[in-house]
Amino acid sequence: MKKLLLLVLFSMGLIAANAQRGKKMITGYGGYAFQDRVEFSNAYGYVRDGGQWGVGLEFFFDETRTIDLTYTRMDTDLPLYSYSLGNQLNKGQEGLSVNYILIGISNYIPLHNSKIRPYGGLGIGVGILDGKDVDVSYTKFAWNVKLGVLIPASPKVAFKIQTQLQTAVNGVSTGFYVGTGGGGLGVSTYSSLYQFGFTGGLTFSF
Repeated sequence: MKKLLLLVLFSMGLIAANAQRGKKMITGYGGYAFQDRVEFSNAYGYVRDGGQWGVGLEFFFDETRTIDLTYTRMDTDLPLYSYSLGNQLNKGQEGLSVNYILIGISNYIPLHNSKIRPYGGLGIGVGILDGKDVDVSYTKFAWNVKLGVLIPASPKVAFKIQTQLQTAVNGVSTGFYVGTGGGGLGVSTYSSLYQFGFTGGLTFSF
């Protein structure tokens, strides 16, 4: 996973070095991600719904296609429950932050006689999940797909409306629960996190 993170950082450098001549856009995002249930061999849990924010940087390499780098963060809770009794196992330890660092491609579709531009894209990178109440952190492979629309307000300013699915593969673990005696759930097991949500953003071109 460290190699993947280094690859993402290296790709960031290549993008910056090779996109000096083209148009660039920076976007600040705010949005909402829906709750996702995660299943383990010895427990189940919910990554709660809530707000998320982020920033994205796009480099056009022709009139319609971009290479983009995106960071998003969500502060949420991950309550874990016993299959047998249904009781919460990690009261006071459920705080979780979910972070994505993704590099991807997007394609903007020109519309006849309209400045509005629908787009779609996909990306790969890392998902970083940090326990806020326990000293546990996982860095996992992540990917996303997105669909949206760019609505220009002026030659340099536009609005974005977007829906996306973000996934951290095997990113959630019962290791987020330490337990009163340490390792309260025994051997950690993993579950992939699927976060579907909507975002809006303000975009500046330069």
